[in-house]
Amino acid sequence: MLTASPQQKERFDLSDGLIVASVVLVSLLAGGGSVAADRLALRWSSRATVRIGLLLVAITGTAVAFARPSPPMRYRPNRRTGRGGRSRLLRQSLLQRLRW
Repeated sequence: MLTASPQQKERFDLSDGLIVASVVLVSLLAGGGSVAADRLALRWSSRATVRIGLLLVAITGTAVAFARPSPPMRYRPNRRTGRGGRSRLLRQSLLQRLRW
């Protein structure tokens, strides 16, 4: 994730604070999941913990599969060069079709 962040930052116009916040959030969630799994394994057995974890993964996957689609992220052109962007490509495509 960190190696691709400069390209994603430029492509989707993300701020440094948003990237740092997302990395911190993912790290906290991973740590919290590890602590929760450890406590569940101590309270019950590791077999029950694995089953609970797999059940949660299946429920989350099902929820993602049936979720309503969100509108696509808007691709913004590069601010420095002014090139790129979907609208420019669509305009060029339409102009080429009109020339025929």
